[in-house]
Amino acid sequence: MSDASILILNFNGKDLLPACLDSVEAQVPADSGSEIIVVDNGSTDGSAAWVREHRPRVRLIETGANLGFAGGNNRGVEAARNDLVILLNNDAVVEPGWFEALVAFMRDHPDVAVASGQVITAGVPARFYEMNGSVSLSGHNVMRVFRDLGTLFYANGCSLIFRRDVLGLPFDPQYFCYGEDAYLSLRARFMGRGVRQVTAARVLHLGGVTSRRTGNARMVFYQERNRLLNFAVFFSFGFRARIAPYVVVSAIGRFATHLPTRPASAWHMARGHLWLLANGREIARMRATVREEQTVAEAEVVRFMSGKIVNGDGATGRFLNLLSLIYCRLAGIRVYELCGDGRG
Repeated sequence: MSDASILILNFNGKDLLPACLDSVEAQVPADSGSEIIVVDNGSTDGSAAWVREHRPRVRLIETGANLGFAGGNNRGVEAARNDLVILLNNDAVVEPGWFEALVAFMRDHPDVAVASGQVITAGVPARFYEMNGSVSLSGHNVMRVFRDLGTLFYANGCSLIFRRDVLGLPFDPQYFCYGEDAYLSLRARFMGRGVRQVTAARVLHLGGVTSRRTGNARMVFYQERNRLLNFAVFFSFGFRARIAPYVVVSAIGRFATHLPTRPASAWHMARGHLWLLANGREIARMRATVREEQTVAEAEVVRFMSGKIVNGDGATGRFLNLLSLIYCRLAGIRVYELCGDGRG
């Protein structure tokens, strides 16, 4: 078994840590070179004191402030002792064999830079785990795209493993939260490295606990901005021009839906778009950083994206998705459904 560093980011999750750590400690030999690290992101609920008192084998790193998912995990990666690094949410419980499956997969697949466990989230219907999803041309998740459960567009940040010797610090701290797992996977893909799912590494996930404790309205800003920031950072102007209809229609529809009943969320969505318009210099910095790593053409990444725009198998959904695929063909956007290579 290879050694790995497991990072569990925590923000006011004292009630979540016992179950999470119990499940992890049961799988990681205490006398190995592997380590378990809790990165406490400025909690005020006594989380850090609880870890010190009750979990002597766990390394505790206190950031002193909420650095978000990106900044907090970067801090943990800086302190980690191993090149294989696992990120795990504090509201997750890992099933038996999770740790061994992740590290064995990375040992046996040196071309893969990032791999995700199979995350089973509370409340998500079972049929959505029969196939893996991808990302639409507006940046939203699309379910049921890849039949091969090892194939996915980006690794789930709830439970993923990556090679620090390849990717270094995983995240740009600008992301704070949301979209950063897609950012990491896009970095790997543009480097020509694999991104896969390890179905034997199963995780039960409550989902959204930390975001609810941080404040939903604030999270909407990061969700909206970072979804589009990934396009701005990684993809060419020509590609972004061709997908502009998707982005514009999605933004108008979401804003109109939120404004009557959730005006605060609508405002934070608008803030996300305004940030992108006002921060061209920062985006250029981020683009320059990832361009230095890029070794493959943009088309090699786009072919893992989906041309679908809605989930569901009803007549309306099928019609809208068909129209989208017709547009993709006319615009020369070679999404997964048009590649015809049988992958997934």
